[in-house]
Amino acid sequence: MEVILADAAGFCFGVKRALSLTNQVLSEIDPAIPVYTLGPLIHNPQVVAQLEAKGVQVLERPGDASSGVVIVRSHGVAPKVLEELQELSCDVVDATCPFVQRAMRWAEQLSDEGYQVIVVGDRLHPEVQAILGYAGETAQVVSDPQEIRELPIASRVGVIAQTTQSVQNFKACVDELVGKV
Repeated sequence: MEVILADAAGFCFGVKRALSLTNQVLSEIDPAIPVYTLGPLIHNPQVVAQLEAKGVQVLERPGDASSGVVIVRSHGVAPKVLEELQELSCDVVDATCPFVQRAMRWAEQLSDEGYQVIVVGDRLHPEVQAILGYAGETAQVVSDPQEIRELPIASRVGVIAQTTQSVQNFKACVDELVGKV
């Protein structure tokens, strides 16, 4: 049997960065101080287990931490979640992927300029939930062109993609939108 490895295998830049920041925190902090991630740092059970073995605990809600360090995972969080974290007696390390941060900034800018923001992605994915926090009240999530056909569309629309969306699906959604606006 022949095994062929893809040229691009392993973690993306954002995940590598989040892991690096987490390991940096672990190497610099007093071991008695609790370290948390808000949700699993990445979608990889083996890595999450390795971090747990180093003492990193996974929080489901910001309010579950009362002290220590909370690391925001690479998917990011909505502004209200960041505010909630800052109100706690915790230090916050934002490990949001810079590409996700860029999508968040674009969503916020488009919303501020009066555009209806449409996010192409998986509506239940943490990254999409984070982007929606910046995208304004009229934001919508679609996963494919069919959903756009059923969506009420404003006269001004801005489209943001979940960073892991395929170019083909994003383009198909944009093409469907162009035909509708």
